[in-house]
Amino acid sequence: MTTTKPPIHKDAFKAFCRSHPAQTAAARALAARTVAEAIGEKVKAYTRPIFNCFTFTDGRTGARITDPEHLFTCRPEDEELCTRFYQECDTEHRRQGFTGPAGHSPALHAQTNQNDAEYELLKLCGEFFGAPLEETYGDKRKEALDLCMKSVFNIDGSRVEQLAPTFIPHYHNLALHPEPEPKAT
Repeated sequence: MTTTKPPIHKDAFKAFCRSHPAQTAAARALAARTVAEAIGEKVKAYTRPIFNCFTFTDGRTGARITDPEHLFTCRPEDEELCTRFYQECDTEHRRQGFTGPAGHSPALHAQTNQNDAEYELLKLCGEFFGAPLEETYGDKRKEALDLCMKSVFNIDGSRVEQLAPTFIPHYHNLALHPEPEPKAT
């Protein structure tokens, strides 16, 4: 026997969108996204010159790798070169103020914070709708996030300027100074 959830009343949806938990979750997700994009661009800008000092070869095609995002395709014999590249990037991360664990990137920490904040927003909205939105991926996840953000921020984003800036410094700080990972016992 299947049961269907009764339709959501428009007033209940409006009240949910205006609720403190929904507003807070959406603002955190937006702030985390904004910070991740800014930190990602900054990291790309200062690691690109380091990358340009190396020559990496694609193990599949034999062509030169021209984008650090494609280093996963390196030939096995370029492993030592990759290690040197990442060590130099790590040194530059420290010079730029990153205090996270060695071998980690501030861009990836910011991206993790973004994913966590978006997951919480999707989970909250999913609970309201009775659907596991936090389990969506790819384009469906982007659509769900867009719908959640636009709904909570009154479609035109008028509340973005009021809410997101209060969370941006918090997320920026988390990206540069992440919580230490618990030590294994």
